[in-house]
Amino acid sequence: MAIEYDLRSDADERARDLLTFFAETTGSEITQDGMASRDGMSVFAIEVDDDEADSTSRAFGFKHRSTIVFRFSNLADSETHDHNTARMISAVLAFFTRFDRHGALLFNGEVVVIQRLTDDGVAVSHEWDEWLDGAETAALISGQNIQRLAQPYL
Repeated sequence: MAIEYDLRSDADERARDLLTFFAETTGSEITQDGMASRDGMSVFAIEVDDDEADSTSRAFGFKHRSTIVFRFSNLADSETHDHNTARMISAVLAFFTRFDRHGALLFNGEVVVIQRLTDDGVAVSHEWDEWLDGAETAALISGQNIQRLAQPYL
């Protein structure tokens, strides 16, 4: 079974434009199947219909307009997995900076690991402190606000 993270946000940019951005920031190639892919990770961009946005909008206080899915292959070795995790974190942080949007990165659709719900900046869940163990991921999140995050889906 693959591991997935999904970034739910209020970005109203077209899915193709978001996919292009995340392909560039993760070092992935866009495939003919409409996803971005690199060794051990695939990225998908989805525009969310109004009727699908309600639970996320209620849980986080922003209008859910798009979802970016990061799917990690369970067959990738740990070095590839760790590198892809750093690429994902870097891309999510770049997204919040470039698009100035609100959003939440969820692990397997339930656990909030990174969020930007206000204009005060990004917060990283203190429960994901294993990211501080890897050199690549630690460099990305060490300057972020690490704190207890509300978990509305648990």
